[in-house]
Amino acid sequence: MHDRRASFAIGIFWPDLLGEGLGSKATRLVLGFAFDQLKLHRVSLRVIAYNERPIRCYQKCGFKIEGSEREAWFVNGRWHDDIIMGLLESEYTSTLSNK
Repeated sequence: MHDRRASFAIGIFWPDLLGEGLGSKATRLVLGFAFDQLKLHRVSLRVIAYNERPIRCYQKCGFKIEGSEREAWFVNGRWHDDIIMGLLESEYTSTLSNK
């Protein structure tokens, strides 16, 4: 762990639980552990571009869009881009101080 980074993924597969804030709560818990306990420098993730709900969730939790990988997912007979997002320790710390 010399470079102090990790990748993150989450999924909520029950439609009746969407919109309850569970994704944001889970993401914040993981980020707290990642930065406060593990002392990571960076957490990154990838999300399929058409999946707007988690993109908004991740942005609300402080992640920034860093780029994309074109046509990285083949879903239902079509290619879709992957959005690459990241959050640095300094951004996480400044987000906490603004609350």
